[in-house]
Amino acid sequence: MDNLNTVFWILMTISAIGVIAFVATLATWGTQFFAANRPVRKERRESIPAYYGRLATSH
Repeated sequence: MDNLNTVFWILMTISAIGVIAFVATLATWGTQFFAANRPVRKERRESIPAYYGRLATSH
């Protein structure tokens, strides 16, 4: 039973590190993506749903 507990904690630690790494990667990718796309949104005629639709289909 002690071995099962050890395996459980190893899995929890790996998954926690994976989630933190995934969130950090997503945050850096998001900031780079929005920094690259910020100069594009100068035209005010484009509606917000069209902008987010283009943002969703672009990646």
